[in-house]
Amino acid sequence: MRALIACTLLALACAQFKLPVWNGLHSDRHDGYIFEYHSRHNLFLVRDRSHCYLVDAPNAWDTVVADKAKRNQIEDEIVKMIHDNQGTHRESGLQALGQFHDPLEAAECIRKTVYTLDYKYQPAMAATTAASN
Repeated sequence: MRALIACTLLALACAQFKLPVWNGLHSDRHDGYIFEYHSRHNLFLVRDRSHCYLVDAPNAWDTVVADKAKRNQIEDEIVKMIHDNQGTHRESGLQALGQFHDPLEAAECIRKTVYTLDYKYQPAMAATTAASN
């Protein structure tokens, strides 16, 4: 029990300082949401004051998130999904922790409603069309 309490306190402390080295964290703000890519846990976390949205982000996202144009495209698409309430599934914090194994996500989403999003990144149609010509 003491170990569990110590781990929880450590996760909370790390969440306060946003240690990028510890979690492979990339962070951005867009349309009132905070977007964080946790590469170590293949998680793209979107949050506001009362909600956390979790997106499964395979290892291929490492290069996509590093590209500002692609990252902005992803953020725009995710914000649209949230506003349209498409592909959102309510989860408990414990279910999310079991799926992503990310204690930083668990600490950041305490006392927030947690959702998973059915989002799959696809490059913009214009870029795909231009490349095929």
